[in-house]
Amino acid sequence: MQPADEPITVVIAPSAQQMIDEAVEHWSSVHGDLDDNPLIDQIQRAGCLLQAHPQLGLLVRRGLFRYETRSLPLASGWRLYERVHAQRRLVEVVVVWSGRRATGPRR
Repeated sequence: MQPADEPITVVIAPSAQQMIDEAVEHWSSVHGDLDDNPLIDQIQRAGCLLQAHPQLGLLVRRGLFRYETRSLPLASGWRLYERVHAQRRLVEVVVVWSGRRATGPRR
């Protein structure tokens, strides 16, 4: 996999940001310390990886999303679902989901 030739912007959709906020709130209620939350660090690392390699992640079945979406697993068990906008040089994180949840990813 070749790194991107030109800079790629990685953005988090508002709905994905809400999922992150909920996960961070849950973490702090259980563990009490925001500074030790591995999810935040892993999302930041994933953003750096996606800037260099925008096609990183597994292609998700077409039936789950209306557009081509990739799934990038994080070490914590969470997954980022991202959409690549090649013409705009943009990767948009559209869903952040934990495999421990009883339901599938929200779109």
